Amino acid sequence: MILFSLLMVMVAWRMLRRERQDEGPNDHGHANWGQKNCMLDQQTGRFSWTAKCTATLAALGAVTGVVSGLLGVGGGFLIVPAFKQLTDVQMRGIIATSLMVISLISAIGVIGAFHAGVRIDRLGVAFILASIVGMVMGRKLCALVPARTLQVGFASVCVVVAAYMLFKAGL
Repeated sequence: MILFSLLMVMVAWRMLRRERQDEGPNDHGHANWGQKNCMLDQQTGRFSWTAKCTATLAALGAVTGVVSGLLGVGGGFLIVPAFKQLTDVQMRGIIATSLMVISLISAIGVIGAFHAGVRIDRLGVAFILASIVGMVMGRKLCALVPARTLQVGFASVCVVVAAYMLFKAGL
């Protein structure tokens, strides 16, 4: 728990740090070619799948999986800052990617639980429905919130959760 908390603080710190204007791309997917490992094709809006990009995203997936397996936590808090650092994808796209990964992992967990005989009671159904409504509302609100605000919000949640975990761990 302490290791995970410290990792969350490091991630939050990197997210809160403002990039200097002369160091490269802004948050809107307009980096000069080669400034990031994975660049969006301006015509299609999709990644240009070079060997460097493919290797970078494969390594990111592997590291996220290992950390998730070792610490028993989801990798969403790693994917967001890593995508920010390694790609020129907009913050909204990064968050959407993170949520999709979390959704896939959750779906696999649910399928495994059902296969093991777990059943969902009324409270569980209410939680699931509220989560779905919250995701839909969040998706609608996302278009109204500036990218930097999303980034600061995500980092702030990481700091609060890390502080709570350190407090519970007795530090």
